[in-house]
Amino acid sequence: MATSPPHDRRRRRARLLLSLLASVLLCLLALPASAFANTPGNVLYSPASSTEGMAYTRMIRLQNSGSANGTLLASFEHWSTDGSSSSYVIRRSTDDGASWSTLSTTVGDTFSYQPFLFEYPRTLGAYPAGTLLLVGATLPADRSGVTFREWRSTDHGATWTYVGAPQTSHGADGSGIWEPFVGLDSAGKMLMYFSDERQNATYSQFLGHIVSTDGGDTWSANPDGSTRVAPGEVKDVASTVQADRPGMITMARIPSTGTYVASYEVCGPQNCLVHTKTSAERRHLGQRPFRPGYRPEDRRRQRAFQHPRHRLEPGRRAPGRAHAHRPHRVTCGRRGPREPAGGPSQHRGRQRVLVLDALSRRGAHQWSTVQLRYQLQS
Repeated sequence: MATSPPHDRRRRRARLLLSLLASVLLCLLALPASAFANTPGNVLYSPASSTEGMAYTRMIRLQNSGSANGTLLASFEHWSTDGSSSSYVIRRSTDDGASWSTLSTTVGDTFSYQPFLFEYPRTLGAYPAGTLLLVGATLPADRSGVTFREWRSTDHGATWTYVGAPQTSHGADGSGIWEPFVGLDSAGKMLMYFSDERQNATYSQFLGHIVSTDGGDTWSANPDGSTRVAPGEVKDVASTVQADRPGMITMARIPSTGTYVASYEVCGPQNCLVHTKTSAERRHLGQRPFRPGYRPEDRRRQRAFQHPRHRLEPGRRAPGRAHAHRPHRVTCGRRGPREPAGGPSQHRGRQRVLVLDALSRRGAHQWSTVQLRYQLQS
């Protein structure tokens, strides 16, 4: 979570609506750049009235769901500006984003923030491959605490069953939990990463994770963060500078090497500069939590700020090697100085994306910038 409270941040972003262009789909789903870069896209959702607010879109493409494979599912925060209701909306596209329809709606609480969709790639616990998990951060009207809530779907998102509340906090802005992200380690254990402010006397915010061995029914930490079974809650990124605020974690695995790559912003004094860390095993990312990570930059020393999204791009043939392919990983983050909190954007419609060539011929990380043009409605 950035320095400003989440409700302020999301209200500003809400004015941008959800005009999701194909160039943004490129970042989220690693579609071929030559097909979609800088071309007009299609609207994911348009509000029916001025009292609708929405933000924080997350999208997946089904890959383990039989006849539903290839379907795009997107979730986002949706609320009434009079404070009367909020929910997570699930939209579906079966034509690669050309058109969208509402598949289902799940009610969280008065405030329903930061949804995350996860498709089970294999059987986990009692649940087969293709099962969906929806996780979100919910708050009551008085914002007295944050509760992560889980829902599960066995019909590709058409209906949802409430699972439980794996984590809670006794405060919200400045002492809450935010931005859940779910993935698997190589042993098939489910890991939930999130931003944690509950130890704010020492860490303004840190990134941690909890572990499930039964498909999300139970977790290694109790709802308050205390240990239920080993390893409890694991710190993955925690700065020795109290004011640093690592958050917004996203992860990907490079299949050719098995290496896991995490991207995250570090707000506070570092102004939400994007960092990356790597690990041979996803659950071992926290073995060195106080190492801040690598700050990617291109040859002109341009860096990315805020809200990184990490996805793999298909490998390309390595120069001079007939059968070798070089895997790529893609981090989407805004290039250039971060805007002051609450201030108007000076880069509307012309942000850039940093692209990392994960394996260069010299073994070093190489980045380049790609212009990302988009349209904003207000």
